[in-house]
Amino acid sequence: MSIKYFFYILKWDYGFAPNPFYEFCTLATCKPEIRKQAEAGDWIIGLGSKNQNNLNMNFQGRLIYAMQVTEKMTFDDYWRNKKFSEKKYKEKPERRKYGDNIYCKNSEGHLIQKKSFFHEDEEDIKKDISGKNVLVSDYFFYFGEKNIDLPNSLKKSVIKTQGYKYKGMEIEGKKLIKLLEKKYIKNKLYGNPIGYRDIKNKCSFKKIRKKDSKVKLKGCRNSFKLCG
Repeated sequence: MSIKYFFYILKWDYGFAPNPFYEFCTLATCKPEIRKQAEAGDWIIGLGSKNQNNLNMNFQGRLIYAMQVTEKMTFDDYWRNKKFSEKKYKEKPERRKYGDNIYCKNSEGHLIQKKSFFHEDEEDIKKDISGKNVLVSDYFFYFGEKNIDLPNSLKKSVIKTQGYKYKGMEIEGKKLIKLLEKKYIKNKLYGNPIGYRDIKNKCSFKKIRKKDSKVKLKGCRNSFKLCG
């Protein structure tokens, strides 16, 4: 089966989706269609936005990260696997606050959300769960705030990408990965996520998010309705 190259615009880059910390780059939330379709061996490529993080920063035509899927698993398997325990939410150290390992099955076999800094709204939770899978990579290039310029030929192909795109992207995808493998070290964080230092508390994040969200936010309190 041929390798697919999924390109998409990464509107929000806070270290949650994807989560590039603790040796693995993971996509466990957001982008449900990519998480359903991508298989081991495929590449997920996140591109900068014209209004990145709604902070008037133009990163259009720039690369935030690229990860090759090396494992595809269920939420519950992700939760129970000890090698991903550091991706579970904790207040400290700071990186644990951005953990994306937030879904598991309860004693009745129902998928629930555990404590998380992000995605407390029911619409976000439903979107996350609809993706069914967690994509894991131990072969990735994450640039974040140190994002790099895309080759001009690739810019023309993806600059107006809506949602995600993979059909017809094999040639450009191969070129990009070949360039990354030649110039950069794999499995390295070249920079923190773009919004990593901007979130001082949950309220400040929700004020930023509200500008671009159709979801009615619940304010600054913990509410985990699906936890039972």
